[in-house]
Amino acid sequence: MERAAIYDKEQGRYNNAYRKLLECLSTKEGMLGKEHPDVMECWTELAFAHQAMSKYRAAEDLLLKVYETNRRCLGEEHRRTIKALNDLAGALWRQGKYEAAKDTVQSVFESRKKNLGSNHPGTLISLRDMAIAHAMLCEYDIAESLVRRILRIQTETLGKSNPTTVTSLNQLGNLLRQQGNLKMAEAMHRQVWTATKVRVGHHHPNTLNYYDNLAGDLFWQGNFVEAEEM
Repeated sequence: MERAAIYDKEQGRYNNAYRKLLECLSTKEGMLGKEHPDVMECWTELAFAHQAMSKYRAAEDLLLKVYETNRRCLGEEHRRTIKALNDLAGALWRQGKYEAAKDTVQSVFESRKKNLGSNHPGTLISLRDMAIAHAMLCEYDIAESLVRRILRIQTETLGKSNPTTVTSLNQLGNLLRQQGNLKMAEAMHRQVWTATKVRVGHHHPNTLNYYDNLAGDLFWQGNFVEAEEM
């Protein structure tokens, strides 16, 4: 039933998905108890269904319930608890509650750093989310320092041409552009475009997207001819 509900949600049949998830939840609670991890997973899918229907406050309430239950039953550092906290941050983000989302992501980052290590991909994802939250609050200098930190670690562990590293370089270019540092943004976006072009070809969607970023940098600097040629 739960798989059928998830499939309906993926196909955009949100009301069907919601109904099936409620049935699944009722069955699992009767068989396993209200605080079983599988029941919490069902609550999480129900929250995601609410998000898909733009019912963000309802999703937040459910995800907070999942987090608090997991924390009480499994402990604050359990992976399910941390995941629930990360899901809650997403719900806050979708409502524009950036300050609360930033604080929540900070907690996720600290837990992942403690349990997985500073250089683990999961920890770096949380660090990236923190950077995005700071940028949304117009705290660009903090966001930039976090992305540079991520980029340094990824360059050392994955290499300059790794797609994950290139994505972080693009994020840095975007932050520099937001701060008006168009020349530096151009340099970053040119590196991103070149690396992606070499790796996947001229006509790949990612290459074309980065191509547009670079053209935008040139345009905003008044390099209209070069931007047009791009």
